Amino acid sequence: SFADVNSGFVVGSEGKILKTTNGGDLWTESITGLGSVILRAVHTVSTTTAFVVGDTGTVLKTTDSGRSWIPSDLLVNWASTDIRGLFFHTALRGAIVGEGKISGASTLFTDTGGLSWYELDIPLTISYVTLSDITFADSMHGWAVGSSAVVLYTSDGGTSWELQPGCAGNGTAELYSVTVSNRTKAGVVVGQTGSIACLTKDLGVTWYKESVGGNLASDSLRGASFWEFPSPFFPDDPSKG
Repeated sequence: SFADVNSGFVVGSEGKILKTTNGGDLWTESITGLGSVILRAVHTVSTTTAFVVGDTGTVLKTTDSGRSWIPSDLLVNWASTDIRGLFFHTALRGAIVGEGKISGASTLFTDTGGLSWYELDIPLTISYVTLSDITFADSMHGWAVGSSAVVLYTSDGGTSWELQPGCAGNGTAELYSVTVSNRTKAGVVVGQTGSIACLTKDLGVTWYKESVGGNLASDSLRGASFWEFPSPFFPDDPSKG
């Protein structure tokens, strides 16, 4: 996750957080002391502030460009949850998603930059839906994806959610990543096996499947992202980003 063309973070197994300040030419490791914990996602709010989530209820926050990471205390019933995804609309307002429950799925929201959290359940007819990613195009309109090919949509900031058709394909497949651009109204969902790639051109009103060919056809696609034009990597070329 990058805050600008130079500053970004990546995360992985054994509690590793790597940081770059030169666009990826050089990476340095942050000391987290998390040992064997798998960190699964990072969201950069600014060049100084970022959040990281991972297994066994791990949520970390930095406000000093990654020099130190402070754990966030979650609700008791999330303390052992493997957290898969997160999105912060501002440095204060954000959401995390992870393993499901018998009644469907669940999310945690914060309005205090991780100092406190509150849970919003998502009732579904499918039990134990693990959500892998969540994103918002603005403060109200958001999407979450996960197991059983679930694509969820909210228009009220996460208070209520509804299933969106058109991306299910194989109903047992797991969707790993979703991103939607408010400016272009385009979005993409990717997941298990490269054949599952869903696109929207109308801010998620409708989704349609797009085949992924070549060497990616049998691979699981774990992430997708859009750069708003002008892309910092291709500032003069609107076709790239």
